[in-house]
Amino acid sequence: MPKPHHAPTDPIVQLAHLQQIKHTLIDHPRNFALFTLGTNTAFRGGDILSLDIGDVRDLKVGDILTLKEQKTSKRRSVTVNAAVHSALGRLLETVEDLPDDTPLFRGQGLRTRMTIETFGRLVKKWCKDAGLTGNFASHTLRKTWAFQNRKRGADILVIQKALGHSSPAVTMAYMCVQSQEMSDLYMQEI
Repeated sequence: MPKPHHAPTDPIVQLAHLQQIKHTLIDHPRNFALFTLGTNTAFRGGDILSLDIGDVRDLKVGDILTLKEQKTSKRRSVTVNAAVHSALGRLLETVEDLPDDTPLFRGQGLRTRMTIETFGRLVKKWCKDAGLTGNFASHTLRKTWAFQNRKRGADILVIQKALGHSSPAVTMAYMCVQSQEMSDLYMQEI
């Protein structure tokens, strides 16, 4: 039986909205860490939820965080930046007495993981509370990472490699490259 088709999720495009969401989550270490990991690592939501406390307990800024992607079974590594380190540190303070094999982002029980559906509902709520309209879910954070790095001038091929995409076309769709933008490029005289 084929998987149901879901409408593509939208990235958060305005920095002001990103800051607003961060501000509302700052007093909620778990949610702040979820949001920060999603917008600073480009890991898929399910991969973020696969992390255990021991995977991140001793990370420092500049360290490499590697995990096995659920979708592709490939190993993917990211460099831990200051925002991720700080958010994880705040979360770890709330779970410091728990064993390393405890899920970092827990569901209802101590040993259960948060579900991707719950993560998606959280992202949808955060975006709605920030006044955003569109289709938002956990994948929004990965797309936001791509979109914001594009706005900062990162090379599309570097973004493609970081996301693990096999095609620049998929990456361009993530970054919301529209046909009008392509036309505008052609209209520029050199």
